[in-house]
Amino acid sequence: MSPYELLDVAIAAGTRIDVQWGLFVTVHLAVLGGIAYVERPLRLPEKAGAMAIYLAFVIVSYRATRFHMNLLQSAYRDVAEVANSNQLTDLHTVQFITQDLLSGRFEFANYFTAIAHITMAALVMLALIYDVELTARLKEKE
Repeated sequence: MSPYELLDVAIAAGTRIDVQWGLFVTVHLAVLGGIAYVERPLRLPEKAGAMAIYLAFVIVSYRATRFHMNLLQSAYRDVAEVANSNQLTDLHTVQFITQDLLSGRFEFANYFTAIAHITMAALVMLALIYDVELTARLKEKE
């Protein structure tokens, strides 16, 4: 593959990561808003169903985000290797990619992705468990 084809793969993977994070945030806003909006206490089957569906979503979301982040990192590595072998290291894009690989951004992004998914999963689970108290507190503020 040429460096340009590899850049296309990297851009596509980066775009998919952005879409995945957008979906992640949107779903959490909807779920937490829905829990707060329902004025009656959720019944146990509703809570169990919501937890099961949500956990399936968060697992798929995490795996998809990590997959595309790994694909992006692999594409960056390939761009750097192809550019080095073709003496294209003076290109600014190649220099940016090389610096990005060396910066440790991908390792940080992997930790951040795990922490964000775990934190939001805990928040949603707690909101489902304590939905009565959450609804009561929101009504008190009105």
